[in-house]
Amino acid sequence: KVLEGSTIYTLSGLVSGTMANNANKTLSATTVTESDNQANALVTIPSSGYYDETSKISVPIETIKNNVPSINNTYTPYDDLYATVVNNTTITKDCNVVNGKTYLLAVTFAMRSDASSASFSISNATINEEITNQTLTYDNNAHYGKMYTAKITAMSNTITVTGTANHYNGYKSLHITLVQLD
Repeated sequence: KVLEGSTIYTLSGLVSGTMANNANKTLSATTVTESDNQANALVTIPSSGYYDETSKISVPIETIKNNVPSINNTYTPYDDLYATVVNNTTITKDCNVVNGKTYLLAVTFAMRSDASSASFSISNATINEEITNQTLTYDNNAHYGKMYTAKITAMSNTITVTGTANHYNGYKSLHITLVQLD
């Protein structure tokens, strides 16, 4: 191909160039997708032609936000989340995460009665390694809790942590700490 505005001589005769010269130009792109692993935004080059190190591709921020879902995730690498409930056996909290990333999850479930049969469940995550799962007693046996820590991998952009107690009455509190490891 020959650049537009250029002419070359060939065995067939004079050839005028038709390839666009996009050197030192900014072109607008509107087609943006997300890579399969959500690690990259893929921008379709808006037109063929010659590009050099001074060429630029302009993409509206709104186009990126609309077409690259993982960029809209507001999760920070470290997060503390709280949920409380009174007079119920179950407490649930949704946590914003990045799909496919690994986290250290620490959950404390505090209550006012025996916590020995209290349990946790985690949805939309794979547990890679359970680190602790223990029952706690404090304040001269007036308060109880369950502590759970694990290394997990998120299987979506939201994981759900549920704490279930063995009784209905009383105050319960769920404290979740997430630390992104990769």
